[in-house]
Amino acid sequence: MSLVLAEEQLAAIRRHGEEAYPGECCGFLLGRRDGGVRRVVCLRRARNENEGASPGAYRVSPEAVLAAEREGRDLGLEVVGVYHSHPDAPAVPSARDRETALPGWIYLVLSVREGRGGEATAWSLRADRSGFEQERLEGKGAPVPLTDEERVRYSRQMVIPRFGEEGQE
Repeated sequence: MSLVLAEEQLAAIRRHGEEAYPGECCGFLLGRRDGGVRRVVCLRRARNENEGASPGAYRVSPEAVLAAEREGRDLGLEVVGVYHSHPDAPAVPSARDRETALPGWIYLVLSVREGRGGEATAWSLRADRSGFEQERLEGKGAPVPLTDEERVRYSRQMVIPRFGEEGQE
């Protein structure tokens, strides 16, 4: 399996991680499944419900998950995964990540060291929930190819608004 996203999307995830530092950022990857490939079309920031309560952990509310799934359906997409940061830690899933992971989703983990976004890796949960398998992260230098119809349909969805702006909780 692999995760394909544009360099601009990866840069937006890094910015989000830097803004949230020393806490963890989190958000949804909306896109399409094509066999073993997950193609990200747009990102949605999520509120870290764990912010301040437990450093080094993130939690997304069930309502936020449902809202992201609904938005994906409305756009003809689906939630293909989640991204989150690991402040001052490597870009590998933690034991807590495994406890809260959902099968079938890709987990993009971003290392943020001393406030600077760094390495990003992609992971999927094993079927037996015993751990994660690392997946390929592709398309780093090129935008995800879209048809003309998709470009029009998703054009206003490609930007991540800041919290408090229209469309955010």
